[in-house]
Amino acid sequence: MKPFNLEEYLANPSKKVVTRDGKSVRIICTDYYGETPIIAKIEECEYSYPFYEDGNFLSCGEPSHLDLFFDTEKREGWVNVYMNCNERNLGALYSSKEDALEVAKVNDNYVATVKIEWEEQL
Repeated sequence: MKPFNLEEYLANPSKKVVTRDGKSVRIICTDYYGETPIIAKIEECEYSYPFYEDGNFLSCGEPSHLDLFFDTEKREGWVNVYMNCNERNLGALYSSKEDALEVAKVNDNYVATVKIEWEEQL
């Protein structure tokens, strides 16, 4: 997860925001008076809470489970591994194992098809 930043949020308010422990957050306002301009409602919580511009719930510098972050999206794909001149090389990224295997079967240097996973910022 990427730490929350008010300026970045205001540039793209459709970015999904979550707490440190992964609960969904709905930003209610970003211009509340005082040191905590952000007011947000957290999933499964009855009340709304104030936050600092950096998304921190507390000002003491200690992490809180309520601190705000930008959410990430888990992705997956498949790559083929080939052996060329005693070196292993990866092929292109495919959205399914079947697509990767289809390409692999026409290459004599094919070694394996491997699933990869990563997270991307939304």
